[in-house]
Amino acid sequence: MSGEPVAFITDELEFDERGPIATGFFSGSVQREDGGILDAVDREMSLAEAIRWAAERTDRVLVRIAGEEPCFDTDIGPSRQVGRRRIR
Repeated sequence: MSGEPVAFITDELEFDERGPIATGFFSGSVQREDGGILDAVDREMSLAEAIRWAAERTDRVLVRIAGEEPCFDTDIGPSRQVGRRRIR
C-alpha cells in the first residue's frame, strides 16, 4: 500500500478574540507520499460530502476533525455530523 495517495480532509477554523472556532465545514487534498498535491478542493463541504469527495480519488482518507485525534474515514460512522463549535 506504500506509495498510494492519501486524501486529507480538514475541519476549517475561524478565529475571534476568544480563540479558534471550528466551522463544521471541511476542505481536502489528495497527496502523494512525497507531499505533492494531486487534487484539492477548497469549498465548504459537510463531513459526509468531504469524505465522498476524497473516497472518489483514493482508498486512503485521513480525517482531521478539530479538537480530535486524526482518524481514517472507516472509523467514522456514516451518520456523524460536525457543526460549528468553539475549540479549547
